[in-house]
Amino acid sequence: MALGLEARALAGPTLCRPCTQPVVWPATAWWFAVPPLVALGVAAAVSRRQAALAVVPTCAGLALLAEYTVTISYAAPRFLLPVYALASIPAAQGLDWVAGFLTRWWWRTLWLTAVAAMLAVQLVSQLAVLDRYVVPVQRASRLQYISVAQAVREQGLGQPCVLVGYTAAPIAFSAGCTDVPTITDARQLKEAARRSDVGVVTTRRVARAFYSGWPSYRLRAAHLRHRWYLYVHLRT
Repeated sequence: MALGLEARALAGPTLCRPCTQPVVWPATAWWFAVPPLVALGVAAAVSRRQAALAVVPTCAGLALLAEYTVTISYAAPRFLLPVYALASIPAAQGLDWVAGFLTRWWWRTLWLTAVAAMLAVQLVSQLAVLDRYVVPVQRASRLQYISVAQAVREQGLGQPCVLVGYTAAPIAFSAGCTDVPTITDARQLKEAARRSDVGVVTTRRVARAFYSGWPSYRLRAAHLRHRWYLYVHLRT
């Protein structure tokens, strides 16, 4: 059950694997408003004899929720975005249904103000999470990848070039190389080395891998948060 992991992921990491940070409870408060709003929407649709308009998206959302909380053991905020989108359909129906019972203009105004305030609080809370938790981490990660990419280019890799290894995809993108995640063994890497410059990025020196005989470099650049090594095979 990864629902608890999803709660941990609400306040920061774009990918929570492993999920070790604590739950930031203010960031999860809006979660508790979703089930009552969805239930209200289902009740509204049933009373209007339009049950399918709320029941179908609710069931679809629950199916997606189960897929991302029961079948995997890690979390990311983006996983549940389709669930929230589907839940918003019955939630909106429920809010509209309640407004229909408010005949006096001042009750209706009060209700619309409350809904607008709820949306405003949600927006402000999300912006606060972005500013405090997400942006600093993402900025540090991007600066590190760019620094590694610059160090990789300084070691002579030229296009066409292939980078594999630890978080190779963003580094390859910044370095102008190709990341081939399907390269998983020595034979495939040797084949790539016949056609392109090849680099293997890692956070530790390798003693037994076949590429351990390639020229290796300890990368030194700004913004590196740990050790980085590069093993290089240049086309002859």
